[in-house]
Amino acid sequence: MEQYSTGDGTQSIGFWTDPSATARWDFRGAAPGKYRVELTMACDPDSAGSEFVVRVGKSEIKGSVEKTTGWREFVVR
Repeated sequence: MEQYSTGDGTQSIGFWTDPSATARWDFRGAAPGKYRVELTMACDPDSAGSEFVVRVGKSEIKGSVEKTTGWREFVVR
């Protein structure tokens, strides 16, 4: 079951094992326009490849989780 985790100066959603689970945040941009979306992720090499979708309004970004050397080595994409 996924859970909100903190430690070592990081905050994350961990233990995400249910493919149908979702996370949602509501936000308001300062003004209408183009924004850059970044995803910070960490993934044990044996668990890499899961797909994700980020939706903002009618826009959608799809990708797959990249492997890192472990659950605490975060990369920004």
